[in-house]
Amino acid sequence: MPECKLLAQTHDSVTFQVLDNPRADDLVEEALERIRVELMSPSGRSYIVPGEATVGWNWGKANEKNPDGLAKFKRGDTRARTQLLARIMPS
Repeated sequence: MPECKLLAQTHDSVTFQVLDNPRADDLVEEALERIRVELMSPSGRSYIVPGEATVGWNWGKANEKNPDGLAKFKRGDTRARTQLLARIMPS
């Protein structure tokens, strides 16, 4: 997925970023589908381990003081970014 960039993978977490665009919901759902795992118990019963995502424009938790922070992913989230970067990031 060229529009999705893997940033880190730790014990039980995958961190990736997606461009803020109209397809963002589709990209997050596709990434969640790719990390979904099916496990088989010794008794033969299968289990699905789903992924979940949080989305936002900074690493803080979303709240009244930080509306741009991370919140649980919901398709069709109507939040809009309220703060832009205060500095230019080198490319």
